[in-house]
Amino acid sequence: MKKITFWIVMLITSLGFSQALPFDFDNTLHGFVGDGGTTVGNGTGSDVLEITGAVADWDNAQVTFASPIDLSDDANNTLRFTIQSTTAAMNEVHQHGVSFQGGGGAIEMNFQTVGTDVLNVELNFGANLGSREKMVIFTDVGDFGAQSGTGGQSGTPTPGLSGTYIIDNISLGADPGPTCSDGIQNGDETGVDCGGSCPNACTPTCSDGIMNGNETGVDCGGPDCDACPTPPTMAAPAPPSRPAADVVSIFSDAYAAIPGINYDAGFCGTMAATEIMVEGNATMAYNDKDCQGIDFSANTQDVTGLTNLHVDFFIQAGTDLVGKVFNIILVYPDGEGDLLVPIDINALSPAPVPGTWYSYDVAVSLSPTTIRQTTVVSNLKDLIWYDNLYLHKNTTLGLEDNVVDSFEAFPNPTRDTWTINSRNTPIESISVYNILGKQVLALKPNKEQVTIDASSLKSGIYFARINTLSGNGSVKLIKQ
Repeated sequence: MKKITFWIVMLITSLGFSQALPFDFDNTLHGFVGDGGTTVGNGTGSDVLEITGAVADWDNAQVTFASPIDLSDDANNTLRFTIQSTTAAMNEVHQHGVSFQGGGGAIEMNFQTVGTDVLNVELNFGANLGSREKMVIFTDVGDFGAQSGTGGQSGTPTPGLSGTYIIDNISLGADPGPTCSDGIQNGDETGVDCGGSCPNACTPTCSDGIMNGNETGVDCGGPDCDACPTPPTMAAPAPPSRPAADVVSIFSDAYAAIPGINYDAGFCGTMAATEIMVEGNATMAYNDKDCQGIDFSANTQDVTGLTNLHVDFFIQAGTDLVGKVFNIILVYPDGEGDLLVPIDINALSPAPVPGTWYSYDVAVSLSPTTIRQTTVVSNLKDLIWYDNLYLHKNTTLGLEDNVVDSFEAFPNPTRDTWTINSRNTPIESISVYNILGKQVLALKPNKEQVTIDASSLKSGIYFARINTLSGNGSVKLIKQ
């Protein structure tokens, strides 16, 4: 009987500690439960809070603290966490809310996510709030007026939407410190100029060899990241002269540019692309982002008769290439799919040498024959630069082994399985990659129709790389 009592006490104690901020969700939900049709779990890896919402106005995930949480200190009541939708469509806006409830009533603040972008949320709650017993995270919120409290409520209600969201590292702490609200470091400021003697514009530099945020000899804040990137000092190889009808230039000084092209939009939403000059030649830097969208949908391009995709890329010297990829996605008109051209850095022959330019040219089968966007996806963040990205008509022989064919998948989207059909040719192998280029499944079916079990995959976008004796290809897959 004493042993039973002891374990009950220990269990209650552990539950109590699990419901006190901060929350890291490492093999625990910290007491979170779903409400209004919402379900919660620890997600793949058991280290996040994964919330799948319903379509009720106020569906939510909530936690009751082991003891009321004190919000009375106005200098230390800023709530921080990261959130990402794994199911939202490109550029789709979802409205969310966080509410502290109990004791002195409810106080809510709202924020928005866009597409599947990762958002670092920072909500600075007001003064004199006292204690609250519960925290509620609303998935897609309804009428703001339904809350008795006020604070930060803005945007358009989205109760008709639903989705799955990954949340991690919830903490409550000090309000934001020094910022550069006017682009100038004038001293300590939080939205107002407090003066000071450091009038340096905060532009990205690496004065101490480490990226600490935006700095020019002074640290303007930000997390410590990798060592500063070392861009190429030699321009990319000059591409050959081609007739205008034989090339569509996505990014290259050598050929006519697409009118109205936007290097800060496209398939993956707003993922900033940075252009740098290398020996007078414009070069694209792959930033610390999940992907870069290149949008020219205002001038959709006719690629009839073009047979090859070309890109030159430079990887920083000393980079470990194991497991590295540099994928290019050609986006067709709405509803007509996308074409993934995966570039497995380790499988190239000859092998790339970090610190030098590498030219890659691959034959592609473009169907349909118009494209509206291009997306670059890589896990070589801040370590790769590219130039001369274009589609062209091949005038040489010997590249047929690389031909990229087209395939169909159904149902797509799916909740459980996809079926892939080839064109009367046995499929030798299928590799499934997530949006970051990481392989998540591999099959060697050797038959014309293949079923892929998607039950173990999280909701989101995937690409299947398909190999047959008559050609290679890819197809975009969507897991609901």
